[in-house]
Amino acid sequence: MLILFLWKQQLAQFNAALIEGDYAPATSKLAVEDKNVKHKDAPRVCFDNSRKLWHATWTQFDAYNSKQKKDVSVIYYSRSDEGKTWTSPKQLNMINGDCLDGDSTVKGPMPVVGPNGEVYVSWASPKGLAFQCSLDSGKTWLKEEKIICPIKGGWASKVNEIKTNGLPFITCDMSKGEFRGRIYICWSDEKNGVKNKDVFLVYSDDRGEHWTEPILVSYRPNHKEQFKPCMKIDTLTGYVYILYFDKQNDYEGKETDIYLALSRNGGLKFDYYKVNEHPFLFNSNFLELSDNNGIRPRWVQADASKRFGLYEVLVNDSAIGHYYLRDEGEEMDVERSFKFAGKINLDFNIKHHAFITAVITKPLEPGFEKVIAKDKRVYEGKNSLLIDTKTAGLKKGNYVLTLYYNNRNTFVWITED
Repeated sequence: MLILFLWKQQLAQFNAALIEGDYAPATSKLAVEDKNVKHKDAPRVCFDNSRKLWHATWTQFDAYNSKQKKDVSVIYYSRSDEGKTWTSPKQLNMINGDCLDGDSTVKGPMPVVGPNGEVYVSWASPKGLAFQCSLDSGKTWLKEEKIICPIKGGWASKVNEIKTNGLPFITCDMSKGEFRGRIYICWSDEKNGVKNKDVFLVYSDDRGEHWTEPILVSYRPNHKEQFKPCMKIDTLTGYVYILYFDKQNDYEGKETDIYLALSRNGGLKFDYYKVNEHPFLFNSNFLELSDNNGIRPRWVQADASKRFGLYEVLVNDSAIGHYYLRDEGEEMDVERSFKFAGKINLDFNIKHHAFITAVITKPLEPGFEKVIAKDKRVYEGKNSLLIDTKTAGLKKGNYVLTLYYNNRNTFVWITED
């Protein structure tokens, strides 16, 4: 049975304030009765515990799904004294979007609080990844938003013909660690190909004045899709956790896993953990990271009977230690690099029987693919795979060989020199 989630009480209070005011959401009774009321989309809130202030952002459509150029989408902000009253909405963007709820719409504004009461907001703009900030708890803002970098292919996308998105997710390090105050924004886009979505990260150490170049979080050389990330910062350690959907383990790209990328050094290096036990067909966009008594990834997936369920795991040092032990028990032992030759004999050890699919790709060409073996049965212990590069039609060059087996993959490099 599909599990439905309730908004937090404070968000419900904010929605009630919207309904009572002159900017009610289109789904309210008031909006149904008054066609002039503008549509509000996906309000998000954050709480400044030190100053007891709620900060909220949302997208407003002049007329949802309108094709008229005069109708635009804009980003609004409001703050509240613990949810009792809300300030008049303030527009944060200078670059408006259309009302078609697609790549040319301004979408997904998300607020977060900094260590000194700063308020940071990011969203997807037709011009790229947009950022706004207030250094005085939401009283005053930049004259116009900053565009940090492009969102290649836009924020709206499809996976397995199901609508999804790569909308930005913003957070700030509130720990007492080395990177306190660092602002992080992650998102996914199609920079490396429409069928090769990836998760990216940028960060700023000067309250949003300057940003790093995009960091590729989800790099895998087999050109599979990673998308729709969410993010948390551990308030004690400052560790960065990014959760996302990942198709790297299925050669045909039909099944999906949930991966967690963990950085202990401010986003420069990540370790990766598959948090789901069984792969599934992507059919739900729900993905969440909670910090309730530890970092807890949550997601919704359907079982073989197409019944939906909520899944949750706890990530801590003990769980990670257990993961490493389990991973070592499943991993394939293989040499990681080979020189290009007419015939390459790949020897490997595997811990369990498996059916292996071997595929050769090029690191910088997502469309290039040669299947060397399909569902080849191998047995526990020593095995070998012969790669005849001439028969495969491979010219001398640099390649990646990916071995898919038991809902995982291992890759090796074939180098020209």
